[in-house]
Amino acid sequence: MQLKPLNEMTVGQRFILIIVIVLIILFAMAAFGYFTGGWDRADAQARLVRPACVTDEGSRERLRSMMFEAIDEGFKTQISHLYLTMIKDVQDQPQRAAVGVNNAISAFTIARIAILGWDPPICEEKQK
Repeated sequence: MQLKPLNEMTVGQRFILIIVIVLIILFAMAAFGYFTGGWDRADAQARLVRPACVTDEGSRERLRSMMFEAIDEGFKTQISHLYLTMIKDVQDQPQRAAVGVNNAISAFTIARIAILGWDPPICEEKQK
């Protein structure tokens, strides 16, 4: 099979050619990273990052309180945004707003659960 000159190709054929070229480049980059050990080095560097620590129990609870406040503010901001959008664009309302509210409530709940489970260690006197 012989490749046609670009000026004789349809738009669809050009698009497919571009996709094939991009995929070949991505696979080549992935193979290079895999065979040179780049993936392993990146994974090792990620494991070297120390987990966050706090100076004492009081600072842990203060940070947790600020996170709860930030989530509350973010939720309020999102609900306000949904309401303003509902006023400006009435198409498919209130169903679109209801979906947005449900997404906001879900994110709010997931974030609160994560904060309740957040338990950073107390920092050691001397970090290495």
